[in-house]
Amino acid sequence: MKSKVAVIAIVLCLAAAGWAQGHKPSAAAKADFDQARESISKGFGGDAKEFSKAVDLLKKAIALDPDYYEAHQEYIMTYAFAAAPDALSDDTTKQEAAKPARE
Repeated sequence: MKSKVAVIAIVLCLAAAGWAQGHKPSAAAKADFDQARESISKGFGGDAKEFSKAVDLLKKAIALDPDYYEAHQEYIMTYAFAAAPDALSDDTTKQEAAKPARE
């Protein structure tokens, strides 16, 4: 039974990925997505506030085109950086503080 569920899950994931590659986002959503990518680059360049800006732009892109798979993916990754910008710091004290507490 577990193997059947696993096979179904894999087939659905592959189908979704294939569908997403064929989806053409709206021009407005693509423009917001492109601006978000620029902000993400600036965030990795040292301006951590740009991650929050990117998250807002990606939310806007998703609202404009809910089927924009790449925007969803980028949002998930960028949200983590916006929530813990010190994780990218060269300061090990800040990096440790940014890690989630473990029991």
